[in-house]
Amino acid sequence: MKIQQLWQKSRHTGLPLYLEISIFLCIKLLAIFIMWKLFFSQPQTKKMRLPTTTVEQHLLSTPPDIKKAQSIAAPDAAASQPRKTGQ
Repeated sequence: MKIQQLWQKSRHTGLPLYLEISIFLCIKLLAIFIMWKLFFSQPQTKKMRLPTTTVEQHLLSTPPDIKKAQSIAAPDAAASQPRKTGQ
């Protein structure tokens, strides 16, 4: 058998290849657009927005638990180091 005959038998739609690809790309673009609208839409109310400075401070500050752990660990670390004797 020729390769073209094998290729025609393996395709299920019977449409030309360029039409199959075009339909597939349109469906894919539609799916991406729907996902974008569902997951990246604007907030429904204006009240839901936060000032940029507040968000920056929250994201860039260290949590209180870590500050306590660092302040507790700092004296222990100094005590565990050997002391230098003046010679």
